[in-house]
Amino acid sequence: MNKVKKTGSLPHFLRNSLILVLAVSAACFLALAFFLNRQSASTIRDVSQVYMSGLSEQIASHFDTAITLRLDQLSTLVRTIVSEDVHSDKDQRNALIYNARAREFSHLGFLMEDGSFQMLYGQKLEITDPEPYMRSLSQRESKVAIGTDAAGTPLILLGVPSGHDPLPDYPCLALVAALPVTYISEILALDETENYIYSFIIRRDGSYVIQGAGDDRATYFDSVSTIYQKDA
Repeated sequence: MNKVKKTGSLPHFLRNSLILVLAVSAACFLALAFFLNRQSASTIRDVSQVYMSGLSEQIASHFDTAITLRLDQLSTLVRTIVSEDVHSDKDQRNALIYNARAREFSHLGFLMEDGSFQMLYGQKLEITDPEPYMRSLSQRESKVAIGTDAAGTPLILLGVPSGHDPLPDYPCLALVAALPVTYISEILALDETENYIYSFIIRRDGSYVIQGAGDDRATYFDSVSTIYQKDA
């Protein structure tokens, strides 16, 4: 009688097949996990770019609307100047001052062709970058720039070309009104500290025009460099 040999072990080929199936399954799982991780990172990046692009456009549009409104208000003041005697006519000057204060301009003055100011109220103004500002106004274009007053307070300077010809004694180029920089920060919500998004307005060289809350560095590039150094 033939004896059947019993064993508790799997046949050799079956054991090897099972090991191969497990290895292939593990490799597929790892490959799938890696692919999904890359897809998730790519999706998050794409969504973030779309969101930030939309947010940037929204802030820029809001800024443009706010500044256009203020320039229109200043243009209205220029049109109320009925004669070239405004520099010596106390009634006209008082009317300008009253209307400008009603619109909450912090400073008001006439910008002369030499870059000096004849102030109607507020401390003396100084333009941070006068050349492009003066050039635009000389070409009869309204212009917005950053400046300071005698106390060094940062200001937004709105300029509208004068509605009358310059006089020998008063070579007036434009009527200039000022707003505190905080005005832009408030209307654009640049100082919101409860969010994880910080907004700034910067020049091409990275220097700040308007700086958000909680950042006291000299330039935007310094801020970014510091953040990446912390994360490194």
